[in-house]
Amino acid sequence: MDINDRRATKYARSCFIKRGIDLQMADVRVQHGVCFVRGCIQAAAKVSMKSVEHEAYLVTQIIRRSPDIKECVLECTYKEQWFN
Repeated sequence: MDINDRRATKYARSCFIKRGIDLQMADVRVQHGVCFVRGCIQAAAKVSMKSVEHEAYLVTQIIRRSPDIKECVLECTYKEQWFN
């Protein structure tokens, strides 16, 4: 794995965690400058958000600003918490 891809993977994971998205059932990888998010993502415990899908989209916009990441692909399902 390239050192830039490793650094970008850590950056992408931290961006998701800062926005309150739980990645326990998901895999986040950066390969050749493209960030892939696979699996199931959900809101972290005690975090209220209207839509996990919308938050993930906002995080991808933040991630794309990084010089190490060219594109972000969301190949995941979203688990909504209806009863908080």
